[in-house]
Amino acid sequence: MSKFSIYILLILTFLGLSQGPYNKNRPLYITSERSLPRIFKEIPPFSVVLVDAFSTGIIIRSHYHKYRLITPNKHPQTAILQVSKDFFDRNVSNIGMAIYQQNLKKENILVPMPPIAIYIGLNAYGHWVSGENDEKVWKFHRAYAHLDRGLSSEDFKITEEFYQSVQFFRNQKLPFYGQNNEFGTTGSLTPKLFPEFFNKKNEDFSVDIKEILKRSLKIKIRESL
Repeated sequence: MSKFSIYILLILTFLGLSQGPYNKNRPLYITSERSLPRIFKEIPPFSVVLVDAFSTGIIIRSHYHKYRLITPNKHPQTAILQVSKDFFDRNVSNIGMAIYQQNLKKENILVPMPPIAIYIGLNAYGHWVSGENDEKVWKFHRAYAHLDRGLSSEDFKITEEFYQSVQFFRNQKLPFYGQNNEFGTTGSLTPKLFPEFFNKKNEDFSVDIKEILKRSLKIKIRESL
């Protein structure tokens, strides 16, 4: 084998090592939304929100989701899990969406919904008040104000009409991105509510492959190669 062939083989070996630490045979590898109920176990109601998505590796790509588990009585918890490319691609529009929810009846809801939709209409967590023109608006009790996540503002109110739309789309097993596209990756509220995905810096960097090989594989590469 020529020196050039050895050099190329070493490069490919190193780049192969850059893939993520998980594989599809490990228990936390998510292939579809049906994998989520076995990963996230909590007292209902709760929602699992997709807050970030990214890939690693140069030749062999590994794909990851960052989830936020939202429950009424605990601080939000986060988890970063490896996902299949198919599941990754199918959720490119769902940043900031609850892609898994469980209601009080312990029914799994696997259709993407606004992040706190599961709590709207439950008297234990809030109540309806009369707004302008007698419009019904949902307000969370003070003890559960953290569930609001800044949703209620001059630009958006959780109205009874919004709640009815959530119920309709949920019953039809269709994703719901809001009446005016407020939610999801392109939603008007998403950058404010879930900035992790939008604040990434795409910094250019150069790599001296000889230096990487020297440091990682302890091999001296002569300048003549």
